[in-house]
Amino acid sequence: MRFLLFFLLILSFLWQACQQDGVAALAEWRKRYAPLPQRLLVPTGRDTSITCQNGTILHFCKNTFLTSAGSVALDVQEVTNRAEMVALRLNTQMSSGLILESEGMLNIQPVDAAGLRINPDCPIRVEFPARGVPGYPWLFEGQDSSGVLRWENPQRLDQDSLIRGVEKGKRLFCWYCAACHSQNLDEALTGPALGNIQQYRELDWLVRFTKNSSRMIAAGDPLAVALWNRYKPVIMPDAEFLSNEDVQSIYRWIAEESKRQGAKNQPPDQTSTARDSINALKVVQNTLMCLQYYKFPYTTFQWRNIDVFVDNYPEVGLQVQVQNASEFEELNVVLVYETRKLVIDLSPSGRSNFTLHPYPQARLPQEPVLLMAFGVKGRQLFSTELHTRISAENNFVLTLKPEKQEAIDALFEFLKPPPGPGRNGCNMNTETR
Repeated sequence: MRFLLFFLLILSFLWQACQQDGVAALAEWRKRYAPLPQRLLVPTGRDTSITCQNGTILHFCKNTFLTSAGSVALDVQEVTNRAEMVALRLNTQMSSGLILESEGMLNIQPVDAAGLRINPDCPIRVEFPARGVPGYPWLFEGQDSSGVLRWENPQRLDQDSLIRGVEKGKRLFCWYCAACHSQNLDEALTGPALGNIQQYRELDWLVRFTKNSSRMIAAGDPLAVALWNRYKPVIMPDAEFLSNEDVQSIYRWIAEESKRQGAKNQPPDQTSTARDSINALKVVQNTLMCLQYYKFPYTTFQWRNIDVFVDNYPEVGLQVQVQNASEFEELNVVLVYETRKLVIDLSPSGRSNFTLHPYPQARLPQEPVLLMAFGVKGRQLFSTELHTRISAENNFVLTLKPEKQEAIDALFEFLKPPPGPGRNGCNMNTETR
């Protein structure tokens, strides 16, 4: 009997050690691709601004921290791409199950300062780089949900009026411009491609030409005449019914969409005149059309996420079965959109099945996705990936296999660049809340 008890004790110890070993292996490979925390030493008692590695600017006033210490050490993580989201097991989903599309995430944590609090009357002021506005973005707070971070408490950003202007420009472009100008801003249709046009045309000229191009042609404007000679007999319809502010908002959206799509940094067509040559002053003036930063107060030490709601789509079902799931000490299944910063960490529904949180249905874009699964057995990493497309009903079967580090490296390199330009602005949700 004693021998049997001793044998069972040894088995239990080995099983627990194997589990811990597997979890450690999974944590190690995640750490390989996760952004390292940036250590900042912030002096107290005076105003300070610090620019982080990926361009986030943090403004501290002299009373930001409720402490008597002369300085405060902070660890900052900026998350700007899908590879970092997967590595940190960050998703773009609310606790309620609503799907989001992230424009970037930020986490600030104190170092060796338990109980440190931020002064609500003078919080950290954050300027997070805006890499293109796909819709109306909201600021979310991260909440732990069974070991997975999900997002709650959506709040409007400080530049509400500017963001609304960009969103208004998208709606106006879709209503009045998209028939002749491609939403993929590097492609010409009936009219020229409009990518980065704000860098090559003065805003006042763009407004006047959009509202009444025929008047400018008749008046002999050199560029208007050159465009007429290139595209005649087609002429741009007059838009006198739009206000100057309406037209400006259209070009604000084009500037934002050019940035988001990574549109080519070249003239949108080959039509040019001596007056049309680019100059530093014009670039500086028209750069102001773009939203440079998302601005918000940071009042508590927790993750923040800038997101667009993705719920203006039909409801779809999703089930994933991992055939050899029972082999692994830890298993993770992730759905990543190929043309969006949209990452969904699927929830287990049984030992081998995974689905959406908290229900197997959600409103999802029916677009190309990458389905990935990672598991560990001992110190060995197993994985698989499937390039597919979301449809009305989705039932996928995966089998994990031992994976070499080079293949995982290649997968995460694929996830690093900004997604796009596979979606176009006029098929996106333009509703605010």
